[in-house]
Amino acid sequence: MPCYADRCDQAPIADPGQWGFDRATCCEEHFRRIAGGLTENSPIADSYLEDYVKIQVLMAEKTTVMRALSELGQELSKLSERLAQPGNEKYRPKSQGDGYLKLSTALAKYEAYCWFPPSHELFIGFVPPADFNSYIARGLMPKDPGAGLAHGDFTHRLHWHVLSRVITQRFTRPKSDGWNHTPLELYSSLGQGQGLAANAWFKLLDDNSQPNFTSPDWFHKHVCNGDYGALSINVGRRYDKRKKEFEDQIDDSLQRQAQALNDKGVWGDRGDGVIKPAKAVYNAIVAEKAGAAYAARKAQKYNRVGDLPVLRRNAPQDELTLEQRLSGSRSSLKQSSKDNKEWNTFNKRLGMITRRHGGGSTNLKAML
Repeated sequence: MPCYADRCDQAPIADPGQWGFDRATCCEEHFRRIAGGLTENSPIADSYLEDYVKIQVLMAEKTTVMRALSELGQELSKLSERLAQPGNEKYRPKSQGDGYLKLSTALAKYEAYCWFPPSHELFIGFVPPADFNSYIARGLMPKDPGAGLAHGDFTHRLHWHVLSRVITQRFTRPKSDGWNHTPLELYSSLGQGQGLAANAWFKLLDDNSQPNFTSPDWFHKHVCNGDYGALSINVGRRYDKRKKEFEDQIDDSLQRQAQALNDKGVWGDRGDGVIKPAKAVYNAIVAEKAGAAYAARKAQKYNRVGDLPVLRRNAPQDELTLEQRLSGSRSSLKQSSKDNKEWNTFNKRLGMITRRHGGGSTNLKAML
């Protein structure tokens, strides 16, 4: 089986199963080429560099990502079907219809299985890089409505769900032998130290120049238009909801602001010799207004984080430090955690959750 790269017939340096892939890995030449691109600005320790290269190959190889998304979609669809059964209506908002899931909560259960800390932040606008990186360094994966319609609220969390599923062999091991680090170790490394200096987050998971899963916009569109059951349904619904929120901000006032930018020459040449509106500038105005409206609706449950366009949910302080979580992620999958005097017990295979009360009864709502 040849290298993953198009028009390359060289032998891959590893068996696909070694890295948890469905298809071929990369040849030695492409491995060195990717490593060189990652280290052009700053050196990276070999053990991390090897895993970063595997991430980039995974996002370009596509078939393994699609398999992981399909598995997640099937698992969420099964849970959605259970919620739709008679007697469980109280666990699903009637206004949402069939197939509705609390996607953020469902993803959090998988994340907790790999020892990620609970995230209670919402990014409602452009977060300065230094602040964004500090969230990454702490292992937090906030919901990201401020990144824009094309980006999607949950795209980076889906990135890391896929990576976690691959690295942990479908949530059965802390990490497979083909990887040097656990998902939490890799994630937090990208917001600090050599990973940060090398700008590895952008190169691996935030580069819209390539039509593959490295591009958040491409990834998000793929999931919305894909056949991933409850996953596609809920990501698509989230997109439709955000789209309406953005469109609600487009009024005469906004049009006048856009015209004022035009009068000031804040536009761009798109390469065909014709001066056209700088769409990014226009969208930024819409996004800022939509973010303000979103924040106003969340004001009762969320507080603003200083001067940042970030909202934090009024939630109890997490009892574990990042160091404790990193240590736990190396030795085991997280089997249980204490929350509001109730024990959360995780399914050993899927990382999904049931909450058991005194008599051992299962609260279905806690599974989502």
